[in-house]
Amino acid sequence: MCDEEWTLPIKRTTFTRRRKAVANVVQPSTSSHVVTAAGLQIRALRIKLGLTVQELAAQANVSTAMVSKIENGYVEASVGCLENLARALNVPITELFAQLYEEHDCTYARAADAPKDVIIPGYQSQRLGHTVLGRLRAEFNLITLTERVINFDLLGRTGANFIYMLAGHVLFRCGSQTFLLAKGDSLLLNLTDLHGPEEIIAPPVAFLSVCAFLLG
Repeated sequence: MCDEEWTLPIKRTTFTRRRKAVANVVQPSTSSHVVTAAGLQIRALRIKLGLTVQELAAQANVSTAMVSKIENGYVEASVGCLENLARALNVPITELFAQLYEEHDCTYARAADAPKDVIIPGYQSQRLGHTVLGRLRAEFNLITLTERVINFDLLGRTGANFIYMLAGHVLFRCGSQTFLLAKGDSLLLNLTDLHGPEEIIAPPVAFLSVCAFLLG
């Protein structure tokens, strides 16, 4: 046992706390996903109102360069800045982050399990999938024609129908006009117009139909 007392030399270090400068408007970005989503939503709302970047900046009392950086996801705006932008866009501040909380569905259809609805002999419609975004519904169908058939639709809905030919030749009516469609051709039409295949020129005919319309 040692009875001697030892004194250990202690080097004292003095720490100087420096106040961290925090910008009033912008802070370093901590979540690129949140920043990007907010920027895209701000841009979408601005365009919806028909405002330019300069006009939004003036109404929100923010510099034009800052609005541009926020929309492009380069910076993370402070709560105060976002409140000003939301006020200028006439929406609650939570609306700026709406894209983060929206739920989107996806549809997977195996070729063997996909339902096939035979509307009339020689006309087969296969539902590939559909999605709903708010009041907008989009339907994707594979149409196959094996016989000469006349099938016109007059849905009376507000929307559009995009058709892309995959095989065959068909005479397709759209309102008072007819179009000879072949593989690789496409046609975009209004759903309120009378439309549909009028005559099969070279069977079998197959085309992709994308229909988008408003619900209610």
